[in-house]
Amino acid sequence: MERITSAHNPTLKLVRKLLKSNRERDRTGRIVLDGAHLVGDYAARFGLSGADVLIDQAATQKPEISRLIHSLPPDARSFEVASSAFSGISPVGTPSGIVALCDRPTVALMKERVSFGLLLDGIQDPGNLGSILRTAAATGVDLVMLSGACADPWSPKCLRGGMGAQLVLPINPQVDPDAAIRQFTGKRIATSSRHGVSLTQVNLSGPLLAIFGGEGTGLPDSLMTGSDLTVQIPLRNGIESLNVGAAVAMFCYERLRQVPH
Repeated sequence: MERITSAHNPTLKLVRKLLKSNRERDRTGRIVLDGAHLVGDYAARFGLSGADVLIDQAATQKPEISRLIHSLPPDARSFEVASSAFSGISPVGTPSGIVALCDRPTVALMKERVSFGLLLDGIQDPGNLGSILRTAAATGVDLVMLSGACADPWSPKCLRGGMGAQLVLPINPQVDPDAAIRQFTGKRIATSSRHGVSLTQVNLSGPLLAIFGGEGTGLPDSLMTGSDLTVQIPLRNGIESLNVGAAVAMFCYERLRQVPH
C-alpha cells in the first residue's frame, strides 16, 4: 500500500475536484464514494477494478475497512493517507476512514417497458434527491428521470442520502421532461400540493409515470397539462404542503400497497 502524507498529492487533488464539481465528474466519468458501506456495495455490484482506494492511517485496522483492503483486485490502487491530509478529502465533518475513486456506473433497465417510473423536475437539494432515490429503489421504481434542473445524483451529499440506491436504480439525468411525458405510453400522473384528486382515490395499477416538481415552484404548466391526471396528498391542520421527499414516499408506498411486488 502506497503512503500519502501531503495534501498536494495529485490523487487527493483530483478527489477534491470531484467532490466539488459536477462538471469534473462528467468530464472524467468518475465519482467519489465515502464510507465502508457505500464502497462495499459498489465493490459487490461492480467490483473495484481500476479504483483508487484511500484509507485514513487511523482507520486501517477497522474490521470493515480491513476486509475491503484485503479483497481489492490486483489492479486497484490502495493508499494509506495521513490523517491530516485525509480530512481534506472527506465530504463529512467526521471522516469515515475510507474513500474510493471509482468509475461512474451505468445501471441498466431490467425490463423492456417501464412499469413504474418517476420524473423529477427542479429537485435541487442533493440530500432530498438522494432520499427520493432511496425510496424509489425500495418501492420497486423501474426508472428515475431527472430534468436538467435537478441536483447531480452522483454528488457526495446525494450519494449519502441515497445510501447505495444509485447503484441499483436506473437513472436518466438531463432529460427533456416534456418529451419524456409525451413518450411514456402508460398513465402519466402529475402531483400538486394545491389541487387534484386525492391520492387515496386514484387507481395506481398498470404502467405509470409519477411526476414531481421542486418544493418552491412545483411543476410548470406544460408538465401539468401534458399529464393525464393531477393528484394531491390530503393534508390537515392547515399544512399547505409536504417536503417533496415525503410526498414521493407516500405516493410510492401507495402504489406498492395497490400493486404488491
